[in-house]
Amino acid sequence: MQLFPFVGCSLLWIASLVLAQANGSDQQSNGVDFDNRFTVETRNCYKVLTNNILNERYALVSCNVTDDLSGYQAVVQVPVKRVGVTNALDILPLFELLAQQNIVVSVTPAANVTSPCYGNFTNGSVDVMFMDQPVRNNNSTDQTPIVGVSSSSTDLHPLEKAAWIMYIAQFLDAETDATSIMHNIKMDYNCNKANIASAGNLSLAWTYYDAGKREWSLLGDRYHSSLTLDAGFTSAVDGTRKFTNISDLHEAMKGIQYVIDVTPLENLNSEQSASYSDWLRLGGFLPGQDAFTEPFRDYRQMFRMDGLVNDEGYSDWPERSAARPDLVLRDMIQMAYPTYDQQYRATWMRNFAKSTSVKTVSETTYPSCSDPIKRLTVCKSGVYKPSPSDTGDSGDNDSSNPKSGLSTGGKVGIAIGVIAGVAGAGVAGFFLYRRKQSSGTRPFYKMNDL
Repeated sequence: MQLFPFVGCSLLWIASLVLAQANGSDQQSNGVDFDNRFTVETRNCYKVLTNNILNERYALVSCNVTDDLSGYQAVVQVPVKRVGVTNALDILPLFELLAQQNIVVSVTPAANVTSPCYGNFTNGSVDVMFMDQPVRNNNSTDQTPIVGVSSSSTDLHPLEKAAWIMYIAQFLDAETDATSIMHNIKMDYNCNKANIASAGNLSLAWTYYDAGKREWSLLGDRYHSSLTLDAGFTSAVDGTRKFTNISDLHEAMKGIQYVIDVTPLENLNSEQSASYSDWLRLGGFLPGQDAFTEPFRDYRQMFRMDGLVNDEGYSDWPERSAARPDLVLRDMIQMAYPTYDQQYRATWMRNFAKSTSVKTVSETTYPSCSDPIKRLTVCKSGVYKPSPSDTGDSGDNDSSNPKSGLSTGGKVGIAIGVIAGVAGAGVAGFFLYRRKQSSGTRPFYKMNDL
């Protein structure tokens, strides 16, 4: 029975895609608009790819063209065979998802690359250079086409960030694969979003500290606010707010239950390894400094997204999170509702307040290069309604936390006892079996198997 909602959602998505294609076929240029972030127009022997965020246009040429292409920021022969990436590291996972990582031969900065699927960069000439902020020198003898990508923009919804796989696919003639991958990521994201929608009303703040300006920010841009709402939280702010006055920061964070900090660790302490104490000190959250009750502090519910790093200590979050909003959402749900999927293990999330250690990229912490989306699960539709005592982070449970109440085992034991007393041991056993079946391991599927 649980298969029907998934199948139904799939059929609706396919129907909407067919309708969109039918509507688009009436346009002479066969234009496709990806939420106004970028557009693709098919011409005779080439495509016009427009990055609407940067207001740049590129001609992707596949055969002999007679049109004048002098007005484009770049003219690229496709499909490309050798690719360079400068600063835009968040597009590397997109090449992996399309099984095209081997054509990326140059990356800057190379030390920041966390994926084990890269490393043997040969450098040399490339067919196209991707940059987050294109820099062009018309007087340079280097005529390498430069293309801008904007998937790092925080003005995008998490799924709009992932949709840049369609942008990259235009250079690889891989639009069909990209559409399939994006469909599955979107399905998993929206399924989990729907499941958790009625879970509760927990509050969350995303924080960032600028050490140079001595300024705190509570992030409320489209990306962070969308993640907050889609994971079942209420946001601390409506739009990003900045604070140089600590008292104002405390007022804004009054009553907040969860915090996710995205401050670079060196901003918290430039002389030694940063700690939760450094964060509390800089935010003025130490005893006697904050006049308000702060549940996140009292229950140590302060997290960071740097729980997965490479051998050099660089976080995987800036590189892969944009491509995998489905995993980001699961991390956030697990933070507050560890019983939602007890088989899931966080990808990036760690409890900084409880000094949860980081993990180094390895075969067990990173999807294999031959099957980069094997962690993409088929979400089972079903409303999740935890009781307030069920919430809390999934790592390092603290028995002193009054919110935790009884342990999970204790709660289950009481539940079994009640059921047994009312309906008998046989009925209780039946329900326990059903519960175990519904919360068991969710299998991984290869993309071609979905």
